[in-house]
Amino acid sequence: MSAISDRHQTTNLGVRSSNLFGRAMHDLHELVTLSALEWEEIKRADAYYAGKVFEYPQMFEAVRAYPNDPEISHLMTSAEKLVAGLYRPCLEAA
Repeated sequence: MSAISDRHQTTNLGVRSSNLFGRAMHDLHELVTLSALEWEEIKRADAYYAGKVFEYPQMFEAVRAYPNDPEISHLMTSAEKLVAGLYRPCLEAA
């Protein structure tokens, strides 16, 4: 794909990181293994991200102590695995 078509596809997917991540999972699986729990926490964080809850806290969520917020320790583990698994391939591709 060209850079232009890659950018166009990313734009069409909107702000949902899980859309991009879900499409990339097939290729990522060769480099990084995430558990089902880690994937679920990414989806939970994505729902907050897409709703811009991180940028504009919503009163409904706030007064209920963000009942569906992701478990940060699982997100951190996922992030560590992604960085460790993708660092070298990205460095080599640059």
